[in-house]
Amino acid sequence: MNVRSIDANSLFHVVPDALIVVDSSDEIVAVNSVGLELFGYESHELIGRSLDVLLCPEDRELHAGLAEGYHAHPTRRPLAEGSRLRAVRSDGSVVPVAISLSPIKLDSGPGVIAAIRDQAEAMAADARLAEANRRRLATEISDRLARDLHDTVIQELFAIGMSLQSVLGFIDQPLALSRVSGAIDGLDSTIRTVREVIYGRRTTAEDRTPVASIVDVIARATPALGSVPRVQLDPDIDMVSPELIDQVCAVVNEGLSNVARHANAIDVDVAVITTDGRLEVTIVDDGIGLPNTLERSSGLSNLRERAVERGGGLEFTPPPGGGLRLRWWVPLG
Repeated sequence: MNVRSIDANSLFHVVPDALIVVDSSDEIVAVNSVGLELFGYESHELIGRSLDVLLCPEDRELHAGLAEGYHAHPTRRPLAEGSRLRAVRSDGSVVPVAISLSPIKLDSGPGVIAAIRDQAEAMAADARLAEANRRRLATEISDRLARDLHDTVIQELFAIGMSLQSVLGFIDQPLALSRVSGAIDGLDSTIRTVREVIYGRRTTAEDRTPVASIVDVIARATPALGSVPRVQLDPDIDMVSPELIDQVCAVVNEGLSNVARHANAIDVDVAVITTDGRLEVTIVDDGIGLPNTLERSSGLSNLRERAVERGGGLEFTPPPGGGLRLRWWVPLG
């Protein structure tokens, strides 16, 4: 096919994707108007130049190997919307793109026509959707925790408060009356604090409660799991140091990532509790058990080392009914 006939073809310039034609040596022989606009070049600035000019420098060696393989076995390859390839504009800015390839016959020999689609807007939309899903899942997990606490701890606090209120009229001593009234106010404040701990109503990441930070990690991991984990979080962890909470978040993230990759599980339980002077993280799934590669995981090895440095540990055991239990613990204080 004659290059001039390609460039003169009206369809070449009205399709919504950038089109670039290269010969067997990856020299650019034609670019449509969408391609010129996308990459910020005039036609004469690209024609005759290597395709490398549009590639990130760190990707050029990889592209050379792929191009050699494609030219040896040219086939039509459809647009891969999920791919995250990178191209470089004339001003040096990087744009994520999806590319489809089709072999074409040029007068000079075999060539390739590449359809290139700007993925920046699609990636931004994906990010917005992922953030919306994360917020929805975090709210769902927080609501579950709040319901559990309402049915147990908060109801018990309410009952204690009502019992104290019922005896106020029988107290004659002003000092005792003042102390009981103060205790009732303290219970009301504790109930409000527990609710805020669960919902993490803080404005910035630095101000978020430990519970909210852990819920956020679980929410981010949930899409890969396929179902929302059951969560048990001890309200007392709100008093744990930020450094230790960071490690807890790392354990939860790594543990859930391994469940998503290896376990083939349906149900997952996550618990972060304080007991007997230590902080424990437990992740239990009903999957296939302990994969051979899991114990050698670099991420889990790092978590084990951090726990051991603090006098704790990391262990895997099979729970009743099958699956895997990850247990990580460190002393408090």
